[in-house]
Formats: sequence, C-alpha cells, structure tokens
Amino acid sequence: NSSKPRAKRKAPFSYYLILGFLQVLCMGLANVAVQYLNYPTHILFKSATPIPSLLFGAFYQKKRYGVIEYISTLAMLAGMAIFVIQDAETLPAYLFNIH
Repeated sequence: NSSKPRAKRKAPFSYYLILGFLQVLCMGLANVAVQYLNYPTHILFKSATPIPSLLFGAFYQKKRYGVIEYISTLAMLAGMAIFVIQDAETLPAYLFNIH
C-alpha cells in the first residue's frame, strides 16, 4: 500500500468528544431558536460565525489579526444589532405575551 501514514493526533481524544458534544448542542439550540426567531434573523446569526472564531482565536489561542479583521467584525456586529433591533420593533405585540 503506497498511502501515506496517518498523522498522529496532537490533542487528547477527550477534546474531540467535548467538541463533538458542543457541536451537537449548538445545532440543537439553533433548532430551538428557530421557533422564536424569524428565518432571516436565524440566517443572519448563522452567517456570523467569523465573530466567535475571531474572539476565540484572539483570546484563547492568542492569535493576532489585522486591523481590517477587527473592523470588519465590529461592522458585522453593528449591522446585526441594527437588524435585530429593527426586526424587534416590527414584531406584533402579542408575540411577547408568552405564558
């Protein structure tokens, strides 16, 4: 067999289990959120994955990003905030009377 040898795992197997569990948890919570958010808002938040990736990379992994990456992330956050605030103002009042 001329295939390359498999690279040895660098992280402990428990990390993969934790990450897998968190991924399943995120998917489940996203499905629950669909019940309370309209579809465009759900898609907007789903497309905002660079935000936690940048934060995780900067604070946990100590990666360095350029000024453009931070500015674009802040612009994305500002746009999302404006969209969500505007969207909340247009919702009918009866949606907030949850018992």
